Amino acid sequence: MVDFEQFPLHDNSETLEITEPGTEVKVGLVQLPLHDNSETLEITEPGAEVRVGLVQLPLHDNSEALEITEPGTEVKVGLVQFPPHDNSEALEITEPGTEVRVGLVQFPLHDKSKALEILEPGKEVKVGLVQFPLHDNSETLEIAGTDTEVRVGLVQLPLHDNSETLEILEPGKEVRVGLVQLPLHDNSEALEITEPGKEVRVGLVQLPLHDNSEALEITEPGTEVKVGLVQLPLHDKSKALEITEPGKEVKVGLVQLPLHDNFEALEILEPGTEVRVGLVQLPLHDNSEALEITEPGTEVRVGLVQLPLHDNSETLEILEPGKEVRVGLVQLPLHDNSEALEITEPGKEVRVGLVQLPLHDNSEALEITEPGTEVKVGLVQLPLHDKSKALEITEPGKEVKVGLVQLPLHDNSETLEILEPGKEVRVGLVQLPLHDNSEALEITEPGTEVRVGLVQLPLHDNSETLEITEPGKEVRVGLVQLPPHDNSEALEITEPGTEVRVGLVQFPLHDKSKAMEILEPGKEVKVGLVQFPLHENSETLEIAGTDTEVRVGLVQLPLHDNSETLEINEPGKEVKVGLVQLPLHDKSKALEITEPGKEVKVGLVQFPLHDNSEVLEINEPGTEVKVGLVQFPLHDNSEALEILEPGKEVKVGLVQLPLHDKSKALEITEPGTEVKVGLVQLPLHDNSKALEVTEPGEDTNVDAEKLLKDIEGTRIEYLESVMVDISALELLVPKVLEQFVRQKPLEVIGLLLVGVI
Repeated sequence: MVDFEQFPLHDNSETLEITEPGTEVKVGLVQLPLHDNSETLEITEPGAEVRVGLVQLPLHDNSEALEITEPGTEVKVGLVQFPPHDNSEALEITEPGTEVRVGLVQFPLHDKSKALEILEPGKEVKVGLVQFPLHDNSETLEIAGTDTEVRVGLVQLPLHDNSETLEILEPGKEVRVGLVQLPLHDNSEALEITEPGKEVRVGLVQLPLHDNSEALEITEPGTEVKVGLVQLPLHDKSKALEITEPGKEVKVGLVQLPLHDNFEALEILEPGTEVRVGLVQLPLHDNSEALEITEPGTEVRVGLVQLPLHDNSETLEILEPGKEVRVGLVQLPLHDNSEALEITEPGKEVRVGLVQLPLHDNSEALEITEPGTEVKVGLVQLPLHDKSKALEITEPGKEVKVGLVQLPLHDNSETLEILEPGKEVRVGLVQLPLHDNSEALEITEPGTEVRVGLVQLPLHDNSETLEITEPGKEVRVGLVQLPPHDNSEALEITEPGTEVRVGLVQFPLHDKSKAMEILEPGKEVKVGLVQFPLHENSETLEIAGTDTEVRVGLVQLPLHDNSETLEINEPGKEVKVGLVQLPLHDKSKALEITEPGKEVKVGLVQFPLHDNSEVLEINEPGTEVKVGLVQFPLHDNSEALEILEPGKEVKVGLVQLPLHDKSKALEITEPGTEVKVGLVQLPLHDNSKALEVTEPGEDTNVDAEKLLKDIEGTRIEYLESVMVDISALELLVPKVLEQFVRQKPLEVIGLLLVGVI
């Protein structure tokens, strides 16, 4: 049995459970709400496997995603985020002593849990459901047996279900990757093994590699791994975070952890000693000794560090005594040939490849040591302190004041450069949140100022983005991903009746769409491709006509440019949503249907919904909220996932959440009491009773066997209700039945697996 203490498993599934000797559970790492009636991740008979990756995406309605067509066949997944290949041996234990191969892992794992444990002595894999870096001394994902290593990456990419993703068909053949988010080009040599026996161990790739690059290619034994534009943890046998000799550099793979300032994390106590890291996700104090080399004149001061560095690059390396590189929060994959963040001589420029870093306000990082020397930045993604001298031009009239900036800039553009006093700021490809009070992106001539709050946007280098050519003209935006401050005048049209008020917005807009533009008073808001969270009290996406506004809380959603998403054609009509990923405030009227009895109350929700699904739709007063694939932390007092009758419990399904180990998370002690939740990140199913404590004071661990008995009747009733739906549909034309199967694939899977149909 599996220890449920660290994470909640599906109350009905036999997830991660080995029911008979020799029965394997093939699991990638699943961050998805599975249907409570599906037998996904369940072993129904000895030897029957379920291969599942990590799906954090909406699946195509025509795909056979998560569908089991016949007993014993594999689970086919369509568009997934963090999936291993369906033929991979990810987390598969075939016989005692074999290794655990993990394809795509987004979790560093708890060192004391028994999840995914190999029961034979010396071979356990300690796994929780933890989103933290691993302790370097833990036995996490390690098999102590002879020659049984654990290969782990950190890959965030959805793969095509028909691709031969991460599969090596024959010795020397390349790894083919299908549909990738931050993907590798299918013609690139990335992830290629050119000769037998030369494996490519890949961590987290969060960037697309150049299609001609030799990214992650090992051409000869012992040579380095060549990476193009990559954000990834390095080879597990590399000397990352290791100092081999006194005074040598610190080679770091992908560090995604802010460390406690009193911790000895990343600290070198003596020359040649190891770097100690805990299980922390905290920022480093700017005076800490993290990543410090104790020899005189050679320290590297790091504040908040989130960076994968090339192990052979000169990044964060001090070539000569006395020349330190002070860096604040760095999240950067640097080009392997760049001299990133290196200052070789006084007055020389800082050349940066792909950089995402917030710098300490007192650091000299990205500082120009001589007056008038500009900072040339290639592709930069960095938030800077609004009072720092970063990106500052010391001559009068040429200062660029930047608040919190996260931006990649075009390397040929005149990005954030003011050539002459009073001239405008020209921006190429920009992704930046700016301080709402900063003078960032300000044009000093009267009437032409661009005020931006918290903005995160990449702009087309040829567009007239964020440029106001004459007083009173509108702000033209090309491809934009930005949350401005809810009180800023960002994205405001100055003519009466046409203002677009935006709260905290993060969205890329189609450069030709009339996105977020109100042509006339009372007209609808036309949105192209949008991904944004909005302030709950803002008049965001408001239509000035009576009774036609769309009130949205905290929303993060990309919408189809042709969909009727978030559009209310007439008063009282429902909100039609296409593919949506949004967390909503529990008290907002977000996604509200204005007719009595049809309100959808949602807490903090992050979910992609199918555009044809009945998700978040209430057909009649008092009916339940039907949710598709949902990942959200709920407010502990919210009425999220609505209680149908007074005193009824909140029904919760599959949960993925790190809860406080002593909290009575999701506990319902008596009818009508609140749901107490600690730190929760969970997709919940509306019908299950997962993580329910039926009596006060009971242990919060889930008794899987008891739950299986308790819910059996409910599961059968649910399956029977689905059968009624199918029976009714069978009277219609086959096309309608096919549509039902596409819309409710998981219900059909459940019926197939239990033999109802």
